[in-house]
Amino acid sequence: MTLLVAGATGTLGRAVIARALDRGASVRALVRDPHRLPAALRARVDVVVGDARDRRVAAAAVRGAERVFSCAGASVMPGLGRGWRGYGAVDWPANRALIDAAAGAGARRFTYVSVCHPPAMRRLAYVAAHNEKGAPFRWTKTADEILDKMRRFALRTQQVHA
Repeated sequence: MTLLVAGATGTLGRAVIARALDRGASVRALVRDPHRLPAALRARVDVVVGDARDRRVAAAAVRGAERVFSCAGASVMPGLGRGWRGYGAVDWPANRALIDAAAGAGARRFTYVSVCHPPAMRRLAYVAAHNEKGAPFRWTKTADEILDKMRRFALRTQQVHA
């Protein structure tokens, strides 16, 4: 099984890669800057360098992957995520391109994790943007089908980092 991890250089992405490798999966990592991926992981995965917002990059990254895990998006750190602006400029186009590419390539599963945060972070504009009623992915059939799995995965991820 080949798993594409988009957002591979972040904390969650690195944890997903390590877990998948431990379970024997073949992993492809979509990154903007390959040097942000630790060398030990970089040596064990197929690295695709590019911006997921570019539909050609998304299609190339997804090609041949049976599963796609996306935690790609703007930073949740204060001032970096920029609330709806960051979400609209980064998260929405990147993940829409990845979802479309995965559907076009026949990927069997797509998991999208938008924000994995403790309750205290809800005050940040970027986190609030994801939690607002009517976040765009909640309106798509693709996202509706995976929301429950995302929530369960987020809970397991919190346990891994605890």
